[in-house]
Amino acid sequence: MRFFFYIRRMTRLFTSIKKIYEDNDYKARASLATFGAVVTGFYTIVMFIIALKFSHGLTIGGFIGLLITAILIHRVVILKRTFKEHEYLTGREAGILKALAIEHNLDPESYKKLEGSATPVQMPSPGTVVLPKNSKKVETAPPTDVEIKDALNNSITFTESKKAKVVLLGDSIRLLGYGPLVSEYLGDEYEVWQPEENGKFASNLLRQLFDYNDKIESADIVHFNAGEWDVCDLFGDGPFTPKELYVRQIKRVAQLLINKEKKVIFATTTPVGKANVYNKNEVIAEYNDAVIPELMSMGVRINDLYSVVSENLRQNIAQDSLHLSDEGAVQCAQSTARMIKFLK
Repeated sequence: MRFFFYIRRMTRLFTSIKKIYEDNDYKARASLATFGAVVTGFYTIVMFIIALKFSHGLTIGGFIGLLITAILIHRVVILKRTFKEHEYLTGREAGILKALAIEHNLDPESYKKLEGSATPVQMPSPGTVVLPKNSKKVETAPPTDVEIKDALNNSITFTESKKAKVVLLGDSIRLLGYGPLVSEYLGDEYEVWQPEENGKFASNLLRQLFDYNDKIESADIVHFNAGEWDVCDLFGDGPFTPKELYVRQIKRVAQLLINKEKKVIFATTTPVGKANVYNKNEVIAEYNDAVIPELMSMGVRINDLYSVVSENLRQNIAQDSLHLSDEGAVQCAQSTARMIKFLK
């Protein structure tokens, strides 16, 4: 009987471990790896004591224990870092989703669960109509012949209406990445213009508002990004642009565009690969978090490209660990096009 009792306990243990990995519970996985490191570390110490007392050398068991301990410790570090990034993205996406719900007078109760969710929030595509949980489908009568005729006549004026003009501004993430692809995903209803010049720093982008004023004046929507140059730390003494100055300059850009009665979209700074020694994701996330609430309070829409790229960092970042890969450019262009269509 005791044998079957232990079998049941082991089965429950393995089931719990399997659920941890299936649910991507990084915190629990890190705890599990820590426990494994402690156990193998204790085993390694015992093997070394035996080796020193009896064989005066390193036993195979001690060497294996040392190797496994080192692997598990490395795994713990990776899992804890992944958990922090996972937690950061979940909190940011839930916050933005909740803000959108409140803005569109949706049921806020349905968003309370997102705050404590351990799984990433699936952001809805801009333009998607979300109804409250208790809403009912409204039955409408079929259109009359007169209504159908009016609709056909109105469709002619739609084809003759002018295209919505879009201006894209930003650094090389825009210039070499998503920018050239946006018009493809927007379609024939939009006319997209973007400069062939790299926007670089936020302050340089501010200057470009003067240089490209004619294009901006004729635009309906302006989408911009800046940040990779600002957070760059080439000398080890901090980013080129202090965080407070970065936020102030981005807000100035947004306010000047709003003053021109433009619909404004800001794209968050994208993450970089692990091999990048000058730009760090924790700094990028810090700058994004500082500027997002300020812009949202001004009525600026947020195109969260940081989250888009972070979904598959290895696939979406190029070999230089900074710019977008072909796949990353497509993902960001599609996100940008959805946001622009949502604003039209």
